[in-house]
Amino acid sequence: MVRTRSFAVVLAAMLFAALVLCLTLPAVAQQSKSSGEIAQPHHLVVPLTSKGLWGVVSGDPTKPGAQFVIRMYNDAGFIVLPHWHPEDEHITVVKGTWYLGSGDSFDRSAMRELNVGDYALVPKQMAHFAWSKTETIILIHGIGPFRQINTDAQQSLSGWTIDLQKGLIRDPRSATYFKFKLNDRVRSDRGEGIIAYGQHSEKNKVTQYTVQKDDGGRFFETEDHLTALPQPQRSDSGPLTGAWEGVMRGLPQGDFPVTIIFREEGEKVTGVLAFFFGGGAFTSSTFRNNQLELHMDSPVMNIALKAQYKADKVSGTWSSDEGSKGTWEAKRSTAEGSTEAANTH
Repeated sequence: MVRTRSFAVVLAAMLFAALVLCLTLPAVAQQSKSSGEIAQPHHLVVPLTSKGLWGVVSGDPTKPGAQFVIRMYNDAGFIVLPHWHPEDEHITVVKGTWYLGSGDSFDRSAMRELNVGDYALVPKQMAHFAWSKTETIILIHGIGPFRQINTDAQQSLSGWTIDLQKGLIRDPRSATYFKFKLNDRVRSDRGEGIIAYGQHSEKNKVTQYTVQKDDGGRFFETEDHLTALPQPQRSDSGPLTGAWEGVMRGLPQGDFPVTIIFREEGEKVTGVLAFFFGGGAFTSSTFRNNQLELHMDSPVMNIALKAQYKADKVSGTWSSDEGSKGTWEAKRSTAEGSTEAANTH
C-alpha cells in the first residue's frame, strides 16, 4: 500500500532531487574552479520555459520548516478537487486563467477568477478547490512540509482508489465509475483525442479525463462534455496489443504502479501509460525483434522507455530529459474485462 496525494500535487512535489541537483551544479562547478578562493553565494535563475519533471524551483517541499517554491502545471479544464494543507499556501498565477474557491465540496459558482500576476493566500487547514480555464502555471511558495489532504475518496481510471484512511489501494471496481476507458477516442468542444487518464469523486459528482490530441496537446474534460468516437480499424494485432500492468522503479519516493494499453500494428505501437495520478499517450514508439521503445512527451518532461519482450512480459529501463532514470517492467493483465480498453468499439 502506498500513501499518496492527488494528481496535481504529486506531479509538482513527488520527486524533486534530480531537479534540485541540476540547478545547483553550475554553482558547484564555479566554486571548484579556484579552490584557493572563498566560495561566494550565487543567485539562481529558473526560466519559466525550463522543464522540470516534478516542478520544484527551489527548496525542499518535504522538509519541515524549510522554505520552498514549486511550479504547478495544469492542463486546460483540470479540476483540482477539494483538499487542504497543514501549512499556509501562497499562490501566484504566472500563466493562464485559474479559478479558486473554498469549501469541502466543488462548486463552480463559488470560485474567483485569477489571471497572470494575481496572488492568493490559502490559510492552513482551509479546504479549497480550483479549476484551470486555460493551460496554466501557478507558482506556489510556503513552508514545508507541503502535503495535500483530500476531503473525500477518489478513483482512478487506471484501477486505483485513494482512500482517506487506507491511502492508495488497488480497486478492481474503480472502472465502474467511468463511462470511458483508457485509450478510447473521444471528442468535446476543446477538440478530439484519446483518453490518457481519468479521475472520479463521488462526493463532488466530478468525473474528468485527460484527453491527448494527435498533435500532443492535452486538455481535461468532464464526462458529460465528451462524446465517444470510433476507434481506428487496424488489420494487424501483434503480441503487445491489450492491457498490461506494471511498475516503474527508481523514483526517489518509491516504485509506482502503471497501467498500459498497447495497440500494435506492424512495428508501430500506440497507446497510453497511466499512473494513479495521471497519464499520457505514446508519441513515437516502435516494436521490432522483440525490442520495444516508447516515447512520451509533455510540457514538463520527455520520457523514453526501452524494454525487451518475452512471453507476455516486458522489462527494461526508462529515462527523462531532465536526468531521472530507472527500470520498469510489465506483464499482460489477466483481470476480467481488462482487454476491453484495447478493443475496437
